[in-house]
Amino acid sequence: MAVAEEVARHRGRCVRAKVGVVVVGPNHRVLGVAYNGAPSGWETGPGDCTHYCPRGAGESHLPGYSDCVAVHAEANGITYTDSLLRQGGTIYVTRVPCLMCAKLIAASGLARVVCGEDEGGRFHEPGASIAYLRAAGLEVEVVDVG
Repeated sequence: MAVAEEVARHRGRCVRAKVGVVVVGPNHRVLGVAYNGAPSGWETGPGDCTHYCPRGAGESHLPGYSDCVAVHAEANGITYTDSLLRQGGTIYVTRVPCLMCAKLIAASGLARVVCGEDEGGRFHEPGASIAYLRAAGLEVEVVDVG
């Protein structure tokens, strides 16, 4: 979890939420690290997301996150790791995944999720993602990353 926290802190450029991920295979080898951010190839320039994201710049007038350019850390972690190597592995996430990312994780072949504490529904219904992951047969451990 400490590696995921460092990835979030040092690679994330989002001013609203920095999230880090580490994907580990069933043999405990790190397969990849990821963070939330603009897709590869997106013109970002230097600095944080206030230069290229309407939400980060405070210019958003849309409800939800439909104008946020970031790809969630969990999605990046799954996209950039080999599906065969991660079967039965673990994903470490610095916060409880949103429901959409929980669905991606459940379909990814990973067997275990270790995540930071839920933020009380700030981004999603409290407990919904954890309940979804457990219903899909994944082991879920919520840890204090304080």
